[in-house]
Order: sequence, then C-alpha cells, then structure tokens
Amino acid sequence: MSTILKLDREAIFYVPSTTGLAGKSSKATIAKRVSEIAKQFSQWFGGVTVTKVTGGYIADNGEYITETIHTVASSTDSEGLAKHRGEVERLAETKRTEWGQETIGLKFIKGSEFDLIG
Repeated sequence: MSTILKLDREAIFYVPSTTGLAGKSSKATIAKRVSEIAKQFSQWFGGVTVTKVTGGYIADNGEYITETIHTVASSTDSEGLAKHRGEVERLAETKRTEWGQETIGLKFIKGSEFDLIG
C-alpha cells in the first residue's frame, strides 16, 4: 500500500434549508441546492462529502435562528485551494442572493490531513 495523494486543505460550503429568514424550503429544493454545490465542488476539487447538521446564528433582527443545513466539503491541496477559493467565494455570493439568505457560511481549513491510499 502506498500513499498516492496527500491533501492538507479543506473547503466547506454550508447549504441552508431556508429561503429568507423564516421560509422553510422544500426537500426537493434543498436536494437541488446540495446537488448543485456538490457537483461544482467535485468539478473543482475531485470529490465531496455531504453531511446533514443543525446550525444556528443571530439574524440581523436579533432573532436566534436554527436550521438543518448540509455541509458540502472537499479536501484539496494548497494549490487547489488557491486556484478555486475565489470561485468558491463568488459561488457563495451568487447563491446567497439566489436563495434569499443574509449570509452563506464557508470554511477553509489549513492543516487537515486526508491521504488517498492506493
């Protein structure tokens, strides 16, 4: 067994389950959102892991909002992240507007360790 690829960066996109502040999106809408982001991340980074989680934040009006969200995560190397980070940020801004969100969460992790063994 040998290591064929070491990936030490991760890009994560938080896909919301709402439209606007209080509008719960349909399961079909959420699935479409997750699929769109997962496909784009796969094109940029080679693959994804999708996880369903609960998140929360304070809205501009001071209300604490919780919702089920999906994280779409891709491991990459420093070159891959440098090449696509701006595209990830532009995608988040486009989807924020399209989905009626105050914000879209992104996380970029440096120093993670993901090895592909073959």
